[in-house]
Amino acid sequence: HHDDDTEQDDDHGDYHAWWFGVEEGKKWTLQGLIIVMIACPCVLTISTLVMFATGLAATAKKRIIVKGRARLEALGSVKTIVLDKTGTLTQGEFQLNHLVVMGERKMRREVLELVSVMEALSSHPVAKTLVNAAN
Repeated sequence: HHDDDTEQDDDHGDYHAWWFGVEEGKKWTLQGLIIVMIACPCVLTISTLVMFATGLAATAKKRIIVKGRARLEALGSVKTIVLDKTGTLTQGEFQLNHLVVMGERKMRREVLELVSVMEALSSHPVAKTLVNAAN
């Protein structure tokens, strides 16, 4: 293999070693894929299912739960992701960072104690966070 045999693909900036050049290589790769699809169209169906299973497994390993292949596929069209600053997405835990007492003047401690009493029996994550903040 000599550097003379290697052509640069201007579209991607990658180097491809094709015996007859990049364009000819792309053409015959496409022809080969077409033949495989005509000979055995089930390959596409199977590969699609394998791809989704692999994607779901890969996200699960990173502790990201995606509910089904439709939602995984929808992630492909996402243009913007907005993250919160509470730690819910990064740590999976809520945290009370700031409390503003409005209306009747009560001390922060009194408000937290009242909220804690109201939320003590709840299993909701936000309720647990408020109870923990009071303790």
